[in-house]
Amino acid sequence: MDFDNYSKDEIESLVQWIHHGAMIAESIAELHDEPWQQISALEQKVFRRIYDAGYTDIITKFEDMLLPTDTLLKKFGDALEEYNEAEFWETLMVQMGRRDFFRSITEKEKQTLEQEGWLPERIQEIYQKYDSEFAERGLERLEIQDS
Repeated sequence: MDFDNYSKDEIESLVQWIHHGAMIAESIAELHDEPWQQISALEQKVFRRIYDAGYTDIITKFEDMLLPTDTLLKKFGDALEEYNEAEFWETLMVQMGRRDFFRSITEKEKQTLEQEGWLPERIQEIYQKYDSEFAERGLERLEIQDS
């Protein structure tokens, strides 16, 4: 793997994508009791090439591992927190929207879903309702009601 035609910013981005991808893939593998070591080994293999290419300000040695530098790990961590926050709100909007849609689904909508394989357009209105609510108030008005 030759890194001569890449800018430093491109190498940083590549390291970030590999690191985040490896973290996610390892977590999923562990959840399913599958081996994750080959993921780590591939990450180390690429990091070795980057380190050997002279990008020691991007990849550093720590004990027996090659890792992004602390500065980059902080930057990556901040980006991951932003992603997790956005993903939380998106998932909540979709789950609440789907719940409300299926509580009020019409026969015509059931037919559309069966024929076309996706939710009818009305789902977008429900998603928008939750998106606006969460953007304006967060979880402030979200409560569990006792039955």
